[in-house]
Amino acid sequence: MTTVRGVRTAGPMTHAPRGSEDRGATWGSLEVWVERYGAVRYRLTVLPPGIDAITGRWVRAWYVWCGVGPLIAAAAALAMTLLLPPAAAFATAGCLYLAGWLVIRRRAGDARRLTRRLIGVDLGRYATDRERERCGRLLRAAATLDEADRAARAGAIAPVDRELVWARVHEEVGRLAAADRRRRA
Repeated sequence: MTTVRGVRTAGPMTHAPRGSEDRGATWGSLEVWVERYGAVRYRLTVLPPGIDAITGRWVRAWYVWCGVGPLIAAAAALAMTLLLPPAAAFATAGCLYLAGWLVIRRRAGDARRLTRRLIGVDLGRYATDRERERCGRLLRAAATLDEADRAARAGAIAPVDRELVWARVHEEVGRLAAADRRRRA
């Protein structure tokens, strides 16, 4: 039994460390990091059930491109200023960024739209019961998916049963995310 700041989960988590998205679980990822003043932020990403590994990588690249793409374009623009006039270098770098965005968007396809993401923040002793429950749900959902993956790899459950667990959690995370959007609106 693992305890993270008062939230109990169903067992040890075997998620890949942050930044190694390609080696993560087939169902998605759970990212946990500590912020200022001891707050713990959780981000659960659940890919659509039945997605293949290649499409999963393209969906992960879609989420990463927003932060990494401009850095690559800026580095390319700076490097190209040695060979081209600055205006041409920045225009070319902008075109490279846009081309990368279009390729990733096309390759990720509908899976990008069907991916569910949920974020929870545990503020420690200042957290409300509602925030703690939300973080607990995130951790339980990730533990459920992780356990189903482990059981399928060990042959304890059939792959179709793993897909059913994945679909149930995907739907639950979608409902929670929709409720959050309604509450914020």
